[in-house]
Amino acid sequence: MWQGFFEPSLSSFTLYNCFFWKKTGQNHVSITQERSTYGPTLESMEAEIRRCSVKLKQLKEVCIDAVRQRDETLGELRRLEELLYAYQKRRELELLNMRRMLDSYKEQPTPMKALVIEDAIDKSEENEQLTGDDPTVTDEQGLMASLEDVYKELKSVTGVSNHNDMEKMFVQLENSTTSLRQLSQEAEVKQKSLQDQNDQLKAAYLELKSIGDFKLSKISAHERKQGHMDALIEKKNSMQAELNRLRQQLTYARLAIEHIYVKLQMTPSTTKSAKKQAAVILKHLTEINLPDIMLQCMEYQDQLDNDLDGYDLVSEISNMNLEKSMRLISTE
Repeated sequence: MWQGFFEPSLSSFTLYNCFFWKKTGQNHVSITQERSTYGPTLESMEAEIRRCSVKLKQLKEVCIDAVRQRDETLGELRRLEELLYAYQKRRELELLNMRRMLDSYKEQPTPMKALVIEDAIDKSEENEQLTGDDPTVTDEQGLMASLEDVYKELKSVTGVSNHNDMEKMFVQLENSTTSLRQLSQEAEVKQKSLQDQNDQLKAAYLELKSIGDFKLSKISAHERKQGHMDALIEKKNSMQAELNRLRQQLTYARLAIEHIYVKLQMTPSTTKSAKKQAAVILKHLTEINLPDIMLQCMEYQDQLDNDLDGYDLVSEISNMNLEKSMRLISTE
């Protein structure tokens, strides 16, 4: 009964302890190897994130500058378009008035044209000085006044009095407007390209950030596993110390039980045969399990108690002392 209680438990505990620490060592090696790859991976990811951040910042500055240039270009383009539109309207009005004037002059003799124009201008100036109203004498005079007003306005705005120079200036303005429109379209295309690059960089940054967060979470999990592993190692050390203590106590208990066993074996008889039998038993004592030794000790103890029933220890001691005294007296 005692053998079945002690030895299987100790053997199972030893096997479980060996298996547990073997598995723990394998897990520790695999976790250590995996952890060694986290540092370089995280550093490379951080470097890539910094590089992308710098590039994104540069592209952002370029994009802001491009947007500013686009706004300035669009403002200048709108201003030139408004100016060109005004010039075109004035030119159309001028040409319309000139056509009407030429159509009306075709019916008059050539020497009379200059006189009619001068008379119309003089009458227009006199009417403006007297009444301050537009001339309404004839349609020709109204056309001349309108033409004169348009011409003065064009001259005051452009500083050009020659019609050919005005036409050249309008052509240049149209070319400038076309160039500005092309520049505006190119700026919009460039802005769209920069915006697409910005979106791609943002997407790459978010992807790298998510990967970095995942790696950091894995590192945190590894740290938790490492903490658990340290706790297991500490528990293993404490269990090993407890096992050593129990083994030491078991050794002390075996020595004490063997000593008690020897004493009990020597108690029943002091004859040579009994001593010889005890010597034989003690020779093979190392082959006997501790629970069996304890059972035999308990049996010997019970037998000794039965043998000592009715035994007067005090009288026996007195008799032994008396015999000893008598032997001493006889020797003297």
